[in-house]
Amino acid sequence: MAATSQRGPGRRLRSALQWWLRIPRWVRAVLPLAIMAVLWWSSSRPPTPRRVGPLGAFLHNGMHAVAFGALAGACLLALLGRDTRIAHRRRWLVASFAIAVGYGVVDEMHQSFVPGRICSIADMATDAAGALLVLVGLRGVALGRPASRRVLVGMAMVAVACAAFATWGPL
Repeated sequence: MAATSQRGPGRRLRSALQWWLRIPRWVRAVLPLAIMAVLWWSSSRPPTPRRVGPLGAFLHNGMHAVAFGALAGACLLALLGRDTRIAHRRRWLVASFAIAVGYGVVDEMHQSFVPGRICSIADMATDAAGALLVLVGLRGVALGRPASRRVLVGMAMVAVACAAFATWGPL
């Protein structure tokens, strides 16, 4: 289906994407930097001593997928030029994924120096799963051919599984 005949939320998302890409690239670069700053600040704080149940711990770990998905998406939107045809620009997808995952590794290592926090490989996997999920979704929107629901649901299930492993796994 061509982008011009696409209906519903996909068309609105594509319009929003085209609007965002008209903003100068240096301005768009502020968003990923702001996300990184918030993540750094958040991981610099010792955990609160209150007890959190299993659901709260799972939701906390699931937020890794959301946060690093947002970071990967913001990186992609900062790197892209005004042309949304990113099918031939896989390097921007790979670069955005590498930035988000690389920052996730740095952030986890940073947490190992914060009293009460640990460095978790399971959290890094959740970061990567969230980044990949958002990038695949954005690529589909930019191309006017959204990724299949089966692919997105499968990737979301991987992110949930990573968050579950981070919550209840052996590490």
